[in-house]
Amino acid sequence: MTRLARIVLPALFALLPLTAAADAVPTDMDPASAARAVKLAEKLRCLVCQNQTILDSNAELAVDLRRQIREQIAAGRTDDEISTYMVNRYGDFVLYQPPVKATTLLLWGGPALLFFAGFFVLIRNLRRRPGAEASLFDGDGRLGIDFGVYGVPETFVIDKQGVIRFKHIGPLTPRVLHDQIEPLIKSLQA
Repeated sequence: MTRLARIVLPALFALLPLTAAADAVPTDMDPASAARAVKLAEKLRCLVCQNQTILDSNAELAVDLRRQIREQIAAGRTDDEISTYMVNRYGDFVLYQPPVKATTLLLWGGPALLFFAGFFVLIRNLRRRPGAEASLFDGDGRLGIDFGVYGVPETFVIDKQGVIRFKHIGPLTPRVLHDQIEPLIKSLQA
């Protein structure tokens, strides 16, 4: 390493913490004006981060908006004038709580609209479900074969609690249906 590099590098490292101090902007405001600036910055959304106020954000735009607020406070503008200026420049989206009007109606009503749409879909799907009494009857045992399932057909009777009460292996004959399954179903319905 050259002698010049041995001198310059430590000097650059010594100056490095000063670059971080550039983020902290000193204020020449009185405490009341500083409190107003903080209060206004809490009400405005960072357009870069979108889920943070400009007070919480470190984005360049948020830093610029905070600077504009301080300048306008120093110029003697009221909080409403500053908010109106920001809305005129960036739109209602800059407000963390935008007003309810025609252009922001979807923003305010969207969550309720999604909730009711989801509720409607849920109710519709629940009504379309077959009831507990619905059954699939395959008298000759061909349905499974038609679907490509090979093996011995099985028939189950399941009660309303989901407990299997009867299992029949093999084709379902009218005799099995009349002698075993129908009496069981009648007793379960009683």
